[in-house]
Amino acid sequence: MKENISIEMCPVSNLRTKLVGDIGNHPVRDFFERGLNVTANSDDPTMFGADMNNECQILHDELGFTLSELFRLSLNEIDSSLLP
Repeated sequence: MKENISIEMCPVSNLRTKLVGDIGNHPVRDFFERGLNVTANSDDPTMFGADMNNECQILHDELGFTLSELFRLSLNEIDSSLLP
């Protein structure tokens, strides 16, 4: 938290590559609640059949992310970019 390092996570591809066995065990919720600078992203949309809409839907449906929390994840992505 001290250096505000971004942690990029791709829940759908993590599930499909079996990095996590069940989406309910994905650490994105835990990291978010701990205040880490976590972002949710889609991996290769063609390979994994997921885009940001799918990622957000999974985060909402399976991990209970609210609209405001999803918005915070989006702001984290912007804040983590190299844009001025």
